[in-house]
Amino acid sequence: MHKLGSLRALIACIDTEVYSVLDFLKIGPSGSEITGCWANALEPGAAHAMHSHPNNFLSGVYYVQIQPGADTINFHDPRPQTGIIRPPVVELTAYNTDQVVVSVAEGMLLLFPAWLPHSVSANRSDRQRISISFNVMFAEYEKRMSPPLWGDP
Repeated sequence: MHKLGSLRALIACIDTEVYSVLDFLKIGPSGSEITGCWANALEPGAAHAMHSHPNNFLSGVYYVQIQPGADTINFHDPRPQTGIIRPPVVELTAYNTDQVVVSVAEGMLLLFPAWLPHSVSANRSDRQRISISFNVMFAEYEKRMSPPLWGDP
């Protein structure tokens, strides 16, 4: 979908925000490109199971239609060993939970590491939840970034 002319303004916004994230992370000018882009229409009662996006550096989502009961995304702790000892807690906090629930709104663009497991809880509203998701990778990755770091300068 990222090659559709009708999404040109959204893709320009995504590109700007990706470069902002790369600058924040102090990643030098390496260029990036959207490797895939698709629409999600989550019907009432439907959910997206926990997953990640391999072979990409960043993933993101733009929220087109969101309403109460269908307005969060969940980010899960990627460390599998955290479930080995799970004592009971009396109150969930940022320090004792295995996921972070982020509230989202229409028009919001969210970027996150592609390796970070995430899910979407069941749509508890009576309308579709509509979003556009995408992945981003470094342009010409094989040519520019896969040679060994110890090679000739």
